[in-house]
Amino acid sequence: MTSVNFEEKISKWLVDQRCYHGFLPREDLPYVLKKKGDYIFRVTERKVGKDRKRDIVLSLAWPTEPVPMITNKDIKNFLIERNANTVWLELNMYFHSIEALYSHYKTNEIVNKNKERYKLIRPAGLFSWEFKHSQIVLVKKVGQGAYGEVYKGRVKKGNKTFDVAIKAMRRDLDAGDEKMKEVMAEARLMRSLNHPNIVRCRGIAVLEQPVYIVIDFITGGGLDSFLKKNGKTLSMDEKNKMAISAAWGIEFMHSHDIIHRDIAARNCLYDKKNLVKLSDFGLSRKGSSYRMKKAMKMPTKWLAPESLTTFTFSRASDVYTYGVLLYEIYTCQEPYMTVNAGEARRLILSGTFPNFSKHAPPELNEIIKKSVYQLDPLKRATMKDIVKQLEGWLEVELVLDEDEKPDVDAESNRNNVTADESQGSKVKPFSMVQVAPPTQVSQPLPPPPPPAQPTVIAPPTPRRASKEEELAKSKKKEHKRDGSLERAAKVKDKDKEPSIEVPNASEPMSVANKMMSSNARGSDELLTPPDEETKPSSKETEPINIHNKPKKETKKNE
Repeated sequence: MTSVNFEEKISKWLVDQRCYHGFLPREDLPYVLKKKGDYIFRVTERKVGKDRKRDIVLSLAWPTEPVPMITNKDIKNFLIERNANTVWLELNMYFHSIEALYSHYKTNEIVNKNKERYKLIRPAGLFSWEFKHSQIVLVKKVGQGAYGEVYKGRVKKGNKTFDVAIKAMRRDLDAGDEKMKEVMAEARLMRSLNHPNIVRCRGIAVLEQPVYIVIDFITGGGLDSFLKKNGKTLSMDEKNKMAISAAWGIEFMHSHDIIHRDIAARNCLYDKKNLVKLSDFGLSRKGSSYRMKKAMKMPTKWLAPESLTTFTFSRASDVYTYGVLLYEIYTCQEPYMTVNAGEARRLILSGTFPNFSKHAPPELNEIIKKSVYQLDPLKRATMKDIVKQLEGWLEVELVLDEDEKPDVDAESNRNNVTADESQGSKVKPFSMVQVAPPTQVSQPLPPPPPPAQPTVIAPPTPRRASKEEELAKSKKKEHKRDGSLERAAKVKDKDKEPSIEVPNASEPMSVANKMMSSNARGSDELLTPPDEETKPSSKETEPINIHNKPKKETKKNE
């Protein structure tokens, strides 16, 4: 038998095994290996010169002592060596087929060079979030980026077929590549957040190349685009619904010990059925707080004061950025539009926060003033408390329909969480919420009382532009005033144009497009704390060159 035929025979045998999990990353192993003796086959690829070599790995859960939950340190990964016609795990035990090797070790122990013994007990099959490529149909390409291409498609799961966004990773990215690790980590986190107000990751398809990330396709589009396009026609009722639905999503995320770190309209999607959905978890972290230790670009105008000064992110900083998101919802504008990032930083640190009091109901203004816009993060309320206040004001609650309830499968339940506990602080069926608008909405809103603590900066009002602004606007082609606020605003708008391939104008903006976007924006600032891990912001801007340090760090990491 030739070596090519031997490899083909091995590949065919692997695909036919119920315990074969393809290119499943090492980090996902604790989600499929639950008990001592559970095992799977998987493959990895690595570069050998100009070629790529595929390794076959037998992964086995084998903790040395009883543990409440299997972690990566409890998993042994055995490389199945092979040549032109032989495979082996132990140097003194050779087989002419991988099938013969497997048959042997199902009844005999594996003995390593240190004489440690291991036993294959239970093969672990595919979980509900692991798809076969045959279940997925690519319908239309809607975008592409540095990691691969994005398609609108369909997935068949049991008797159901549903529309999805499919991110097809580049074939040359192996499991150890930082780009692949980053995308798979985001998908892993999103799989654990099953909620009507969070974009749902249905799972991954890793049995063959290319690797697919499968996410719900949201036809409503990006919230930022929706607000800019429909701002003049949005009712107060619709804005109130956006506010409460975003709060529900953040509360659920915090109840699962996750902080988002990048809450903004650009990172939300709008679906008229389920309202606002949080998306883009590329910067999110497990835990109640996180401290940056390496330089990276961050969206200054959305950052909490403590994030700017101590590089700290927490649930409290998410609460502050929720306030900035509300500014975007009620004014249909970005914060600090007429100032640059440096000036915005000064205003934030002085307690001059984005003010939308003239655009929102008084009840909401009071909640934001007391519970959200606080310089001291310890004085901010939790999202759970804020949701209670909003629900009390709007007289609504989160209710889940039967088909909207989160699945309690082996992954979401890996911490032995019950179905009710997995819902967070509220376990209620979700349906379209009918929000009764405040009675004051139909009348002109009175001016709010002056705030007791931080002062606020009002959004620009184009209808009351000064004579100087009108003159500058009419002569914008003749005069270039780089230092003026008008010029800064124009440059900012220009920088928002996406630099990647986007879908046709008739194609609604979806989570798929946002997954691949690299829009340039003009409000990011390079934060330079001490060293540690870093990830790129979901919101990039013009390059900031500081002795080419970022480039050197990238090369070093590679």
